[in-house]
Amino acid sequence: MSMATIQLIGRVVNDPEFRQSNNQTEFVTFRLAVDQQHGDDAKAAFYNCTGNQLIANRIRKAKVAKGRLIHVSGAFTARDYTTKNNEPRVSLDVSLYDWDYVGSKPKDKDEQSEQGTPSDASAGSVHEESQINDDDDLPL
Repeated sequence: MSMATIQLIGRVVNDPEFRQSNNQTEFVTFRLAVDQQHGDDAKAAFYNCTGNQLIANRIRKAKVAKGRLIHVSGAFTARDYTTKNNEPRVSLDVSLYDWDYVGSKPKDKDEQSEQGTPSDASAGSVHEESQINDDDDLPL
């Protein structure tokens, strides 16, 4: 049996959907848009992502939402299907092993309103360099 593993960085297309399997085990599904740029030609590929109960719990706790940039890794399957209009298509499916935020995790809306915006004085401030006077004989 052969298996293809894939790693992707993309934006969550829809809010994750939490569902129950036939044996009452929770899982999560969402779509991920991955930009593909070749010269002036820019397109996006869309992947259907599915995660087990552990992944579902982590995604719920982290409050992953539509538009968020994330990194996923998982087993990749390209599945052929035919639309109702008899058009052949390919579904790009990823069974998730793991996921992480790319960049910093967004703050909750409540936290943003309490903290407000940073003041101009503290934003981007740089501290002066200081020199440490140390006379130890350390080997180089």
